[in-house]
Amino acid sequence: MQLTDLGKRLTRKAQDWQGALQKDLATTSWEQRILLVAVPTLLILAPWILGSNRLITVANTAGINAIALYGLALLYGQLGYLSLAHAALLGVGAYTGGILMDHIIFEGGAPVPEPFPNTDWATWAVIPLAAITAAIAAGLLGFTARRVSGYHFVILTFAFGALLPIVLKNWWISGRNEGILLRDPPAPLGSLSFDEPRSFYFLVLAFVFLAMIVYYLIVRSSFGRTLRGIRENETLAGAVGINTASYKIAIFAISGAFAGVAGVLFIHHFKSVNPPQFGGIEGVFFALMLLLGGPRWLLGPLVGAVLIRFLPEITEGIGLGINPLQLQEVFGALLIVVILFLPGGLVPGVALAYTRLKRVTLSRAGHLAIHR
Repeated sequence: MQLTDLGKRLTRKAQDWQGALQKDLATTSWEQRILLVAVPTLLILAPWILGSNRLITVANTAGINAIALYGLALLYGQLGYLSLAHAALLGVGAYTGGILMDHIIFEGGAPVPEPFPNTDWATWAVIPLAAITAAIAAGLLGFTARRVSGYHFVILTFAFGALLPIVLKNWWISGRNEGILLRDPPAPLGSLSFDEPRSFYFLVLAFVFLAMIVYYLIVRSSFGRTLRGIRENETLAGAVGINTASYKIAIFAISGAFAGVAGVLFIHHFKSVNPPQFGGIEGVFFALMLLLGGPRWLLGPLVGAVLIRFLPEITEGIGLGINPLQLQEVFGALLIVVILFLPGGLVPGVALAYTRLKRVTLSRAGHLAIHR
């Protein structure tokens, strides 16, 4: 009986999502339809447009960051909680994947028969395991959000991000200061191997598209509408019978799962992980990416990740030669500019500017037609 009820609920959810998608497609403008075709096409053609393996490697880093950012966008854009611990949650996923693959699946560089007899299958099974681990860590963090909010919550998450590297440096299974070194790329899928940057790019891109789809479905669901209701007025939401604590913990866990998946791709991409990569400052960079792109728009996390990760390449290309310390200053100045002039992010800011320009253009055209 319970399985039947679960099947009916899933069917209703699928019908709701299908109806929402049909409604969205029916109300999209021609500009939005062009974007629906142009953006995926551009992303698919990106390796040939970028050309060099160096730029493709940067694109892989941006894609991995974007996957994690879609989870943070659900947390901040829909619920209103800005977390600076997302880089740490990505680290939880990366270390989970690294520990499983280094100590269990490929112990000492040789496949271990048990508990994973098929090592190709096992390397892919690590992804959901890392997602679950990061989701649990995020859920525990969300448990604290029942009583803490606003700036206090931001400080709490920054402290979590600062604490994780200390724990990793003092834990033998995480490799202490040296971290974890992987020897092999992700296991091939049939004839598809991922041992060079271009092929790995398409693996990352597949997960980016999956993250975008999951993000869209959650935002358009009744769960997403409830999150927005809690964001707007948590007291009223609780008064009408919504268990706000449960929703908070759930969205924190979902957000962490995004970071966990990104973490496994991260360790495959860089072939190693070490504690300083996932500290509190890195969490600030993740927040900057999200705020820059736009936390409530589908393309916002992707645009923010691409801009931040390609900014050093852009400055080098135009001959500025900014060193890492100066780059942090640029990031800080960029964050101030975004907060002051584009509080919703770059993507909604450009969309608003385009809408106003279009309105002015049409108004002038109508004015000229009347006078003629």
